[in-house]
Amino acid sequence: MFTGIIEHVGRVRAVRRAGAGGRVEIDLGPLAEGASRGDSIAIDGACLTIAQLAGTVAAFDAGAETLSRTTLG
Repeated sequence: MFTGIIEHVGRVRAVRRAGAGGRVEIDLGPLAEGASRGDSIAIDGACLTIAQLAGTVAAFDAGAETLSRTTLG
């Protein structure tokens, strides 16, 4: 079983629902330096892809299935 490695604990900046899915914005702090759009990052155990990056804040889109099957919902 892979337990993962926590490199940073980010701060949630915004959560916006859009239909059955939504968008989560998280301040990546020092991890933003090496991050870019399209990178995958584990957020509370769910692997999400950076949809937008502005400074240190990354936006992730989560679909209905992700929200219903993870703690993100």
